[in-house]
Amino acid sequence: MAMQKKVLGTKFNLCAKLIILCRRLCSQSQNNLAKSRHQYESVLQVIDDYETKLNWDGLTFTPDYFKAKKKDCLGLAAKSILRQAPGLRKKEEIEKLLIALRNIPAFAEYPIKMQNDVCKVGLYLEYEEKRVIIGEGHRAHYFYIILSGTVVVTVFDESTGSSSTLVTLERGMSFGQTHLLSHNPVRLPASFLCHSDSIC
Repeated sequence: MAMQKKVLGTKFNLCAKLIILCRRLCSQSQNNLAKSRHQYESVLQVIDDYETKLNWDGLTFTPDYFKAKKKDCLGLAAKSILRQAPGLRKKEEIEKLLIALRNIPAFAEYPIKMQNDVCKVGLYLEYEEKRVIIGEGHRAHYFYIILSGTVVVTVFDESTGSSSTLVTLERGMSFGQTHLLSHNPVRLPASFLCHSDSIC
């Protein structure tokens, strides 16, 4: 009888452990199912978002995600070369600058020899918004090529006491060259003011 009680006790313990194990497996399975359902709903949401962004002109993606940021087109190597003193630039660095600046329209319109000369002496200058680069009545000391930002050309009208905008210059445009290249440097009849943070 004692032996039978011992066998029954062992079987009972084994059944109890098996029930506890099954209960744990069931609760873990329910948790995993809830997580996978949430993940499945996330996938459905992504598909819905994709379908709403789908371009029906034949593209299955948004081209804006892949456009180059043209705000600052100059690489770090070109910037560091332009920040060096002009006399310290090596021939290889000048060749790198020639390649880096070729996509700027105001630079590309000049002959190769002149482009080479600009790369030898050019400087990298940054101006904050509302900064006057050249004031009205002053002489131009540099030839500026706008790499990013906008520059507004304004004229002061003494009769009204206010300034009026003549033109807005954008990336790829230049100013100061005609006054700089003349034999008798004349004073500029307009002010050149940064409309946004600009790099020349």
